Order: sequence, then structure tokens, then C-alpha cells
Amino acid sequence: MWRRLHNSLPYYLLFTQQNNIDITITNNVKIWTVQFDKEGFISYLKDNNFALEIETDELFTNGIQMLSQPEYLKSVDVTIEGDQLKLSMSRNFGYPIKLVLKLKLGSHDKFYKIVTQPLMKTVQDLRNSETELRNLLKRKDKEIEEYKMEAGEICLRYLKTQPFNDEAHMEKHTVFDIHFGSSDILTNSEEETTSNSEITVKEEKTEHMNIKTEPASQVVQMEMQVVPDEVKPIVIKKESNIAPKKRKFTLNI
Repeated sequence: MWRRLHNSLPYYLLFTQQNNIDITITNNVKIWTVQFDKEGFISYLKDNNFALEIETDELFTNGIQMLSQPEYLKSVDVTIEGDQLKLSMSRNFGYPIKLVLKLKLGSHDKFYKIVTQPLMKTVQDLRNSETELRNLLKRKDKEIEEYKMEAGEICLRYLKTQPFNDEAHMEKHTVFDIHFGSSDILTNSEEETTSNSEITVKEEKTEHMNIKTEPASQVVQMEMQVVPDEVKPIVIKKESNIAPKKRKFTLNI
């Protein structure tokens, strides 16, 4: 789950611990990542806290808590140096522990998979939930009207809530329709991503073919230019051989 590093910083942290320890930072425009195995992360913590005398297991547990609960950090600082992001953090566990991480800039595909796609899934899920609730409200209002038509009595003399007006509700909330209409944003985005990747592969293949064929065409042109130069001297030599024979034959007569 994404967690904001600090209220004053526009950066969010995603921490996962499965086979490895994966740390991701985003500002919703770019993404930076770094990965450790357990031994590497412990070594990193020890280097950052070389003067602290503490058991290895306790140090590792505290380091994991710093990443999984950034809201409890005492201080956080983020600096960007080229394609690298430097994250400095500290937390008090009765004794101070600090952690300085250097994360590398991630690819566009990774940004899409970790940031964009989950956001789109969230939007689509909220859209589906809204549609389901709207339909439920309309069915409830219809049931109330049918109950009244059958001479049913309602305990409350005046209803506190008005019947749900679906048209007025949708006129008020138009952002989704403006950007996506009635389409399924997940299906469209996945189709576009697949087609873009196919186009990229085709372009790479085309460039690869061009690189191979250009030298071949140059070789053919060079051969065509060389052949006439080689033929001309041969023809001249034959003519020069014939000419002396004629002169010699004339002198003998």
C-alpha cells in the first residue's frame, strides 16, 4: 500500500517484503526503486548506524518498521541527483536509528504497473460501486412507490429523505464521463499498452533489418563500380596484342 512519506513532501512510499525487500518512491510523475535481500539490508542498516550497539534481529525489525510505517518517522528528507533519488529518514525507538537509501529511476513500464494501473483499477472499482448503489437506490424508490399504491402506510408522517434523482446526480458528477465516457478504462488501457509494445517490437525489428541491409547494398554498389574498371583494362590489352601482329605481318611482306 502506498503511504505518504510526510505531509510536507509530495512523495509516496511503497514497501513490499517477499523474497526480497523492495522499496519504491513516486511523486506521481516518476518512480525510483531499490531492492535488497535480507543480508544486504542488514548490512546497509549497520553501515548507517555503525556507532549503535544493538542486536542484529532488533536492528532489522526496526528498519522494517521505518519503511512500513513512515508516518512515525522523526525526520524525512528527499533529494534528487540526476536519475537518482536520495531518501534520508530517522526514527526514535528509545534510541535513534537512521537510514539513507539511494534509489534508481525506474522505467515507464514499471511506473505503469506500480502506479498508473492500480490507480485506474481503483477508479474503475469506484465507478462500478457507484453504478451498483445508484441502481439499488432506484429499486428502493420503486418499491416504496409500489407500497404506497397498494395503500400501505408509512410510519413516518414526513419522509426525511427525498427520492433519489439519478439524472441530477449524474449531472453533478461528470468528471469520469468527461475523461472516459462509458468505456471500461482498464480494458482500453491494457489494449493500448499491448498495441504500443507490439509497435515498439516491430520498430526494433525494422531498425535491425535496416542495419543489416544497408552494408549489403553498399557492397553491391561497390562491386558494380569495380567491375567496369577491371573489364576496361582487359579489353585494351586484347586490342594492343592484335595491333602488333598486324604491323609485324605488314613488315614481313
